[in-house]
Amino acid sequence: KAARVCSEPLSDCEYKDWLMAAHISVIAYNFDDITISYVRYSMANKLPELLASGSILLAIGPENISTMGYLSRYGLGIRVHNPSIQAIKDALNEYLNYPAKQSRLIQDQRKHVERHLSMKDARSRFFEQIVSASRQRNVSPDKIRQAYLDFLVAPNISGHETEAITMAHKPTHLEKPKYKRMLLFYAGWRGVIAAAALLFCALPAARAMFASDWLGMVVHLGPVSAVFLLIAFIAYLFTVLEEHFYT
Repeated sequence: KAARVCSEPLSDCEYKDWLMAAHISVIAYNFDDITISYVRYSMANKLPELLASGSILLAIGPENISTMGYLSRYGLGIRVHNPSIQAIKDALNEYLNYPAKQSRLIQDQRKHVERHLSMKDARSRFFEQIVSASRQRNVSPDKIRQAYLDFLVAPNISGHETEAITMAHKPTHLEKPKYKRMLLFYAGWRGVIAAAALLFCALPAARAMFASDWLGMVVHLGPVSAVFLLIAFIAYLFTVLEEHFYT
């Protein structure tokens, strides 16, 4: 009778308002071996927002689960490590009748989020881990730092602290049709070499034509066709590989 299930999707703002309206937020885990083996090394992804919401966090579960161990290590929330209703009652009674204790608990939760679970802090620690790993593989930290700056988009204009990973801008010539890029492939010295190869192969056919040897001309056009197809294939292969490697 005291429970209500809501399955309606909430927007970000509605979700935050809903959390902030709660007196107590709950994270709960089962105590059986299967649950422990499944979530032992996972952190609850809703933990930061629950700690920041201004509600008291009630966490129930074995201490050897990462989320529970984290809360214990930093003394956050009301923690119950015993699968007993009485243990939950006793833990809640420690705080529910003492407004000053509740206020201190909520303040500690929010301070912890600001100091240790903010986007800025997570970004900084993530970057440090990347640099540390790169040093082990003899990669220059400057290169890692530059790559990090190149591919991270700054917080967007709405002021929300969100970031996205982006691809580099697509080179303009890759936006052209494939046949045009095949022609561009032979602009310059490649085109000179291709033309010279075609002319060299066409000389016997030209001689036969001037001599009115039409059969000989047709025969000699075979190598010309083969070289032309080879030139076209090389250009096509280059455009395909170029697009593939860019992607």
